[in-house]
Amino acid sequence: MRIAHITPYDLSIRGGVNASVVQLVRRQNALGHAVDLIGGASADPADIPSWKRVRSLIVSVPANGSVAALAIPTDPGPGGELERLAAEGAYDVLVVHEPALPLGLAMLDVSRSANVGVTHAYSETLRAVMSLAPAALVRTSWLRKLHRVIAVSPAAREFASSYLSGDYDVIPNGIEVPDRTECASEGATIFFLGRPEPRKGLEVLLRALPLLRRDVPTAHVVVAGDGTPAQWNRYRELADALGIAPAVSFVGRVSESDKSALFSRATVYVSPATGGESQGIVLLEAMAEGVPVVGSDIAGYRTVITSGSDGLLVRPNDPAALAQGVVRVIRDTELAGRLRASARATVKREYDWRVVIPRHLTAYQNAIGAASLVASAA
Repeated sequence: MRIAHITPYDLSIRGGVNASVVQLVRRQNALGHAVDLIGGASADPADIPSWKRVRSLIVSVPANGSVAALAIPTDPGPGGELERLAAEGAYDVLVVHEPALPLGLAMLDVSRSANVGVTHAYSETLRAVMSLAPAALVRTSWLRKLHRVIAVSPAAREFASSYLSGDYDVIPNGIEVPDRTECASEGATIFFLGRPEPRKGLEVLLRALPLLRRDVPTAHVVVAGDGTPAQWNRYRELADALGIAPAVSFVGRVSESDKSALFSRATVYVSPATGGESQGIVLLEAMAEGVPVVGSDIAGYRTVITSGSDGLLVRPNDPAALAQGVVRVIRDTELAGRLRASARATVKREYDWRVVIPRHLTAYQNAIGAASLVASAA
């Protein structure tokens, strides 16, 4: 197939959606399909395969407890750049990630291919707002040009159905599951990986640490993630104020190899997100690396973890509950071993790219069939 993936976000920022899209492009190309990535960027990312750059204005929009860097096309519509890209590519299918965002809508406007929408987002706070959107979006008729819709999780499907009706294929974001893992079966190293944004819950973890250290005095937190010094300073200052600064290491942005090494040295991985997560790729990465996971009991994480089976979920925004869960995993090595083994089995069965990619390709073929039926009936 000739396939184009369209991402609405600044490609120079490798957040969860962009990281997943890049992997889809690479892996589908490796299977012999002709796959391009269409999107805008504020800088030139050198590692993106088959990239067709869209001239765009990058706009930072606060949303869902984060900041989304959206690529707004500057030459949309008939006769514009997007229509030329679509025509030159002669694609069998356009895979439009977050199709209700500006670049997705503009691409659907000019598409003459089969169209697949992929919805990634989930937000507890924005559902009521998005439920007001269907009339305005459907009037454009652009979203009605979707022949198939994929949601990356049941939570993402629930959120998207507030503004986009229809049947959904639930196909998770994939990860690469290593054949072998090394992990710390003893010790008290707690690993956190995420951006320095409130909804990622680092403040909850830092406030849990003094409580945790009453039971595990050697407990130490390693914090990694991409952010500015000013963003991280807030959390350094909080650690100082709580008297736990010597027990917290801020390592900043890490490479893939460094990330794997940090997982291997972790006794437990903690993700205390407060909400707004549709799935949790980092949870899956920790599970694949064989690290026991303690996370918040939020909608997106419940789609990944069955608490007590392949991880532990605790009340969100509750430092005491988080501390209790982490202490339980650190002290009970038998429990940690069961969680580790079950989690590895879960990700290999459901989230390995070798399982996920064929499901995507089947959805694309179904969209092509649906588009042919629509064309025949016209």
